Amino acid sequence: MTAASQAAPPSPAPTRNVAGAVLRGLTLVVLLLIFMFPFYWMVATSVQTAEGLFSGVKIVPDTFTLENYQSVLQSDFVRINVRNSLVIAAGTTVVTTLLTLAASLGYLRYRYRGRRFFSRLVVLVYLFPTVLVLVPLYFVASRLGLLNNPIGLIAVHSVLALPLCLWMLQSYLEGVPREPEEAAMVFGASRARAFRIATLPLAAPGILASAAFAFILSWGEYMFSFIMSPDPSRKTVPVALKDLFSSYAMDWGVVTAAGVVATIPVLLLFWLMAKYLAAGLAKGAFD
Repeated sequence: MTAASQAAPPSPAPTRNVAGAVLRGLTLVVLLLIFMFPFYWMVATSVQTAEGLFSGVKIVPDTFTLENYQSVLQSDFVRINVRNSLVIAAGTTVVTTLLTLAASLGYLRYRYRGRRFFSRLVVLVYLFPTVLVLVPLYFVASRLGLLNNPIGLIAVHSVLALPLCLWMLQSYLEGVPREPEEAAMVFGASRARAFRIATLPLAAPGILASAAFAFILSWGEYMFSFIMSPDPSRKTVPVALKDLFSSYAMDWGVVTAAGVVATIPVLLLFWLMAKYLAAGLAKGAFD
């Protein structure tokens, strides 16, 4: 028998690969639709007139208006509340990133007893509900004069974000090679300077991922912002959104338009840093 006659029939592997790829694609599309539908519904509601909203539920709006966005942009929501949230979230990001870098340097480059135990102990903070410290923290902030003060909220949000940011950055830095840093120290650089010029550029995705987490946590935090900033001129975006709800009348167009405006900074952050976020989160999770 010739070699051609002894050849095995074609393998069904390519067919299975195509079917698996199609199934994965359909699954991703379904999940994307499920997760994106609330945002689509918010945007669709924000561009409808009051008559269109109360004429029945429609997947595709049959009315269109930008008056809801005009009302939001002309109100104090953007001029005061968004500005307050940007200041507090930016301050939280800077403070958390600096503290996380300092703690990571101490954990990775110095040897001391209980180093790994204390590193893991930090994440256990999330086992306890933050509402437990709400009342004590309020009295402490009141005694220190930090109510209606951005510094107070920046400190609180930094404490809330620090454990997970520290865990993420430590996990990422453990996978960064030490040879460039050691070479810089050989040429006379101090440990801190060698860490800054040799390791930080390599750790940029992990740093950006932890900084983005700190920003998002601060931007969306409601409970402490509501308690520590009762002054209307100091309210953040989540607190201001709550104030748009009323027991007597509800302008859903304005509420959803404010929600879209409040979502834009986070969407821009993900759009600008998507590559670094994916790299930092994946490497920090699996290393």
